[in-house]
Amino acid sequence: MGKSVGGACIGISLSPLAEVSMAPYGEGESIGFRDAQLVKVSDQRELNFLLTPFLSRQVPSSMKVDAADLLRKALESSTVSSNYKVTLDRLKVHSMQIKGNTLIVDVDGDISVK
Repeated sequence: MGKSVGGACIGISLSPLAEVSMAPYGEGESIGFRDAQLVKVSDQRELNFLLTPFLSRQVPSSMKVDAADLLRKALESSTVSSNYKVTLDRLKVHSMQIKGNTLIVDVDGDISVK
């Protein structure tokens, strides 16, 4: 937290571990989350009172990315390291769930190696 004074930020440094709740989902070639909410900013009640209204507006309520496109881009460099061209032909995301600190993604896909 700080204030800009003469082009410099003057204030205190805060780096609490915040808790965010969200519902992961996967469908087709996409993965993402929805219904994201800030649960807790810190263990200090006063700090939560001050920061929660501000930080709640900073948490996106949902996000969706094309997982197949990201995997295809990552596999493009496979030729350099293995001399084989590895391509993702098909990806179907069935589901996503969170168990403890682990994200479990259930997918089917086809990969070609040439």
